[in-house]
Amino acid sequence: MAAAHLHDVIPYAVNFSVVVVILAVVLKKPARKFIYQRHERMKDAFESATIAHQKAATRAEAARQAVAGLGQE
Repeated sequence: MAAAHLHDVIPYAVNFSVVVVILAVVLKKPARKFIYQRHERMKDAFESATIAHQKAATRAEAARQAVAGLGQE
């Protein structure tokens, strides 16, 4: 009984496999391009965030020094 059902499923499995292979071949280049572009955007965003964090830390330290200087006056 199971063999009869398996025999019925084989053509669908083959068709599905063919569709998956065709999609993989067709979408390989656009997918690689998309992933590369996303990687570059993430890298740029990380660098921008690092610069902004450094600037904020510098301003915070200057503010701390200014507040500390107020108590000495």
